[in-house]
Amino acid sequence: MMLAENQRMSQAEVDKMDAALPDILNMDVDLLLYYYYGFYDEAPEYKMDVIRKHIPKFKNQNIQ
Repeated sequence: MMLAENQRMSQAEVDKMDAALPDILNMDVDLLLYYYYGFYDEAPEYKMDVIRKHIPKFKNQNIQ
């Protein structure tokens, strides 16, 4: 099980998250809990777009 959160992230930090999420989602994790915080940010929609791009890949790779 893995818990991921993205509270109070700058756009530069979201860019790093975008680069790192594929590696994180390839870890041996059977359950992913992701808390999305869309406030206190300079670009909440950009953050959501990054999450939307990667999270479905986690679900698809683990369904057998």
